[in-house]
Amino acid sequence: MTFAQELKIWRGEMRQKNACDIIGVSLPTLKSWEQGVNRPNELTMCEARWRMAAFKNGEPLQVYKAKYLAIIQQVSSEIINRPKST
Repeated sequence: MTFAQELKIWRGEMRQKNACDIIGVSLPTLKSWEQGVNRPNELTMCEARWRMAAFKNGEPLQVYKAKYLAIIQQVSSEIINRPKST
């Protein structure tokens, strides 16, 4: 799936202006991304995806990122502390 397709699916019936406010880009930028004319660099795309996911979950960005990190740390700890099979 392309980033343009991701954006369109995420936005759904939301107005483009509202999506711009959430992602933090201008309307011309969002339009060019959705049309596949331009694609954000990897860092910008990653940040946009974080913002899209946080909005989808109804949480502020920093809260969403903190919860995500806590889950990753918990799973990592469980893997590290798993008894070794012999």
